Amino acid sequence: MNANTALSSTLARWRAWPWFADALKRLRALFATLRAEAELRALDDLGLRDLGLDRGGIAYAARHGRYED
Repeated sequence: MNANTALSSTLARWRAWPWFADALKRLRALFATLRAEAELRALDDLGLRDLGLDRGGIAYAARHGRYED
């Protein structure tokens, strides 16, 4: 069995479980959100103010974008 055959065999097995691909997508989105939130929390208050945020709005901004009136 060569590498291409082994890879396509593995991919075929994972495609049989569509819920697994969906779970991976959700995990990737969760980690991206957590990473964005951590980056915003690392900013000082002046940097957040430049972005139009305060400390209380970081979680919302990381998940939904900045709230606009």
